[in-house]
This record gives sequence, C-alpha cells and structure tokens, in this order.
Amino acid sequence: MQKELIISKIEESIKNREELSPFLFTWTDLEKLNYDVNQLISDIFIHFWEDKNNLFKISDSTESIKVKDIRIYLERSFIKTNSKFQIFLIENISRLTEESANAMLKFLEEPGFWNLVFLTNAWENKVLDTILSRVQQIQTWKTLLPFFDEKYYMMIENFYF
Repeated sequence: MQKELIISKIEESIKNREELSPFLFTWTDLEKLNYDVNQLISDIFIHFWEDKNNLFKISDSTESIKVKDIRIYLERSFIKTNSKFQIFLIENISRLTEESANAMLKFLEEPGFWNLVFLTNAWENKVLDTILSRVQQIQTWKTLLPFFDEKYYMMIENFYF
C-alpha cells in the first residue's frame, strides 16, 4: 500500500537528514482526497510519536491563495523545529495564483530536511509545470484506496482515462 511506502520514505529522509521532495496527491473527488490525505498525515504523526501541532495547513476554500498568504504560511518553514519534522499541507493547489505559485517554488525545490510538504489537487493538468517538476505525483485513486482485486484497478483506470 502507498501509505507504508510514504512512511518508509519519511523514515529514510529523517535517518539521513535529507530533504524529501513534496508529495502531490491527485484525485477527481477533492473532498475525499483531502480527507484521505489528512488521515494519512494523522497516521504519520502517530507513527513517529510527533505532535499534531506541527501541521501547517491551508484548507480548501473558494478563495484563491495569494502571495501574502503564501509568505505568511512559509515563514514557519524557516524555523527549525525540535521535532523530527513539521508538515505543510495545501489543499487544492489549483487555487494558487501564478504569483503565489512562483513564490513557493524555492520552498518546493528545497523544503529543508525537517519540512514535509503535502499538496492536493483534483487534476494534475491544473497545476503549473514548474510545480509538477518539483513534486512526487501520487494518483490517490490508484494507490491509497483499499481495493482488494486487480480487476477493480483496471475498471477504475479505464473509467478515469
């Protein structure tokens, strides 16, 4: 399952004090996706016995995400924590304005080994190419959902494409 692989990557990056590329989760049901990613983050905090107060989040809404919002959000990323990590989550990154997306590029490229970045979006084609080049893309419908039979994967994959 993808969750174990993500946790394994996090363990490895913590052990080696290496930066981990941000994760971009995509799925057409954005509400379900955001719920699943928040659950994954909760599981990560439990797995590492870390405080959930180390989650910094921009929740999904109808408003676009402006440069000033990103700058305020990213200020916390420059402060090294005593915890093993802190997690930054932005739900529905297609709400980023072009200027705010550009303001995030350096952070996405070099988040710092103590920062884990999780992004969600319904469609990867709604994400700027400059962001896509800096993230690990995970199609949630294919990897996090608990299906038990390969035929279900094939049905969903055929329907999706």
